[in-house]
Amino acid sequence: MVCLIYLLTLADKMNRTVIKTETEYQKVIARTLSIFHAAEGTPEAYELTILLQLVKDYEANHVHIPETADKNAKPEAFKTFLMQAPVMDAKQYEEHKNLRRRFNAWRQKK
Repeated sequence: MVCLIYLLTLADKMNRTVIKTETEYQKVIARTLSIFHAAEGTPEAYELTILLQLVKDYEANHVHIPETADKNAKPEAFKTFLMQAPVMDAKQYEEHKNLRRRFNAWRQKK
């Protein structure tokens, strides 16, 4: 319960309840990447939890991932899709992939 109260207080201090624009999304992604390896139980780890949820919500509503006809296809199509955007290069794609992997691991713990 204390954790939840802390998270809500932190979200209020950060003035982030929802990501509304692409610019805000990019800022949240940048901050998420900068605190990605925060130690468990630190304020940065709690902030990361909030930011990951904000990213998940924004991506669910704003990011279209093309379907592939072949269910066994390698993620190259997705990689190409992301790298076509002017804001993501190969290094950023790897960081994004690692972030998503960590987020999915966190989500499965719940």
